Amino acid sequence: MNIEFKNKSFAFRPWRSEDGCVLRSPFAFDSETTLLDETRPQHVPTFVVGAAFDGNAGYFVHHSQLESFWNHHSTQDVIFHHACFDLGVIKKACARFDPYAAVDEDRVWDTRILFRLWQLATLGETARGRSSLIKCAAALLGLEMDKEVEDSHGRRVRTSFGKYLGCLPNELPPEYLQYLATDTIATFQLHDALLTQISASLRAAGDAFGYRENIVANTASRFGPLSHHIQLRGSIVLDAVRRNGMAIDQARVESLLEQLSVRQNELRLQLLSRGYSPGQPGCNKSLQRIFRDIDTTSTNLTLPRKASGQYSTRSDDLSGLAHEDGFLSALFEFRENETLMSTFLAKLNAGRVHPSFDVLVRSGRTSSFGALSAQNLPCDDAVRGCIIPSEGYVFIDADYAAIELATLAQVCLSQFGVCSGMAEAINAGIDLHRHVAANMLTKAPELVTKEERQAAKAVNFGRPGGLSDRGLQRYAKAAFGVELSDAQVATLTAAWFTAFPEMRVYLDDNKNVGVAISRFLDLTPLSFAAETGEDWVLRTHQHEIVGMLGWMARKVFAAVEPTNSNGRLYPQSWIDYFWRTLDQKSDSFTDAFAADIRARNPSRELAAVVCNLACRSSCVTLTGRLRANTIYCQSRNTLFQGLAADGAKLALWTLWRAGYRIVNFIHDELLIEVSEDSDLLANAEAIRSHMVAGMRQVVPDVRIDVQYTCMRRWLKTAELVIQDGRLIPWEDSVPSEDPLAHV
Repeated sequence: MNIEFKNKSFAFRPWRSEDGCVLRSPFAFDSETTLLDETRPQHVPTFVVGAAFDGNAGYFVHHSQLESFWNHHSTQDVIFHHACFDLGVIKKACARFDPYAAVDEDRVWDTRILFRLWQLATLGETARGRSSLIKCAAALLGLEMDKEVEDSHGRRVRTSFGKYLGCLPNELPPEYLQYLATDTIATFQLHDALLTQISASLRAAGDAFGYRENIVANTASRFGPLSHHIQLRGSIVLDAVRRNGMAIDQARVESLLEQLSVRQNELRLQLLSRGYSPGQPGCNKSLQRIFRDIDTTSTNLTLPRKASGQYSTRSDDLSGLAHEDGFLSALFEFRENETLMSTFLAKLNAGRVHPSFDVLVRSGRTSSFGALSAQNLPCDDAVRGCIIPSEGYVFIDADYAAIELATLAQVCLSQFGVCSGMAEAINAGIDLHRHVAANMLTKAPELVTKEERQAAKAVNFGRPGGLSDRGLQRYAKAAFGVELSDAQVATLTAAWFTAFPEMRVYLDDNKNVGVAISRFLDLTPLSFAAETGEDWVLRTHQHEIVGMLGWMARKVFAAVEPTNSNGRLYPQSWIDYFWRTLDQKSDSFTDAFAADIRARNPSRELAAVVCNLACRSSCVTLTGRLRANTIYCQSRNTLFQGLAADGAKLALWTLWRAGYRIVNFIHDELLIEVSEDSDLLANAEAIRSHMVAGMRQVVPDVRIDVQYTCMRRWLKTAELVIQDGRLIPWEDSVPSEDPLAHV
């Protein structure tokens, strides 16, 4: 039959085994299946019929011919839209054919992933939820695809292929074949269009932070355009992790919920004694009154306020103050327990949960969503301890040690071409946190205390991402429980740069901020002169004035009474001009800052946000992934964080191809089920080897360390136990009937 597609006609016919290899490389392939079973996430639907298209001709492939078809086309590149789904379906249908061998050989392309990478490279966002074939075809092919087409019985074609399971292609109604062939042609043309757009994006990326032409060219051949081959591997394994799911100790969940409910009632009464009833009408007003009472009666406690003047009631703002006041302590604990119960424990209501994963967020890392946010479980063991291995299995929990410092060192070596003190220290087996603390305190590393090491840890992990001094103080308090004075931050930072001088190169920012702000706000000498009457700006060198206007604007947004270098106040007409231009950009800001802009409420924080937005730029990872529209901190974080994520995805692939059953993935940590009757130590060492080998593909010059433990339930507190040369599962030291003891 002939398929009409964008004013062209393409011939499609059924493929038979005697046809042999009939398609050029690459060709697109699409599978139609029985319906997905939402009640069985581990279930792979059954293949009904497929179609292949190489740009000239197309073929329909029956279930009975599928394995033969792939055997005859086992050396060609193949294009899918959502490859992890199609490959899973093909694998289920073809017992003796391994479709994943083509992934090993970099012969599989996924237009869904390519589209998301292209969006990241051009817009700075990954189009999650907006990368269906219909949306991609509309964006790049100008094609409006009808996904709601019905057959002669009024059934939606898209969801009714299962009714024709076992039927030959020529036995399917023509509207079904038309639907299938259209998807396949669109996928093929989308692949060509995406490669063209991606090539253009890379050619224009010369100013991106971290860009080196030879690296981008080399990585494209190794990892695919914009790291496509890495993301493809990651998507396949994370889909397998979703299907595997995690077993749940429901008795422990029920016990924990019961104890938390009792504790919540106690806390509710405690809060009510001060006049606050959570969730009831008027509770916010009551909370503001109570906070005002605390603020006015306490001599050593200052509660944070919002720009509106009201007290901030966010838990993040109150966490550091909880121990200072009984009411704040009860409020913070009540909210923490509510989150435990609603966000996590309420979702552990089945014998097995199947979290979903997104292979690509803006930084290059992954995320988890759906049945459970499996990458964001509380760090304590209350919830984690509810997750147990399948019967007859134990967990091997393996994670990379300080991997983002190793990737940072590799970035300095490979992308910036500088010697790295950090790489030398890691390769020598030196504890980086102890090393920095010793440099700061001018003492021997072995004399550094735990508290001193924690302070250095905050600097090692916070400074590479471009945190300001104040941001570093907040990070140290939130992440490590360390209070750093201004003097300590300065001393630690100096010691850090002394130990790792390459970081001055990495963190250098040579952007002309004034010019960037002027461009962002469309500040021009002509418009300034027209609104203020200051025509002197028209008689000065234009480039110099453009930069000056940007710096003047920054002063207006930072201070209530901005002044020039001589201390003279800005005229009101100047101030009005800059606020008016900023108001036109208010939709680029968060609601809180937009309110400040409308109210003309200046602050250092607002000025900093303006600078960040104005100085947005692109950055590129060592694996060739381009990210657009990054602010300074995002660009610095993306290079080493994204590289670590890519190495971990490659490690996932090597482990999965080796046959390991992965049940959770948390950025730099893997949770794997292995038979309790197997050689646990040999398995753990093999897992370590695969993880190191995967990461080595992107971090070849810096030492990679992987640590592991074995356990019978997922516990952060589990320790490595080896007896008589055997790896022994760590036993939960807290009785399961008292799970609240973990909190």
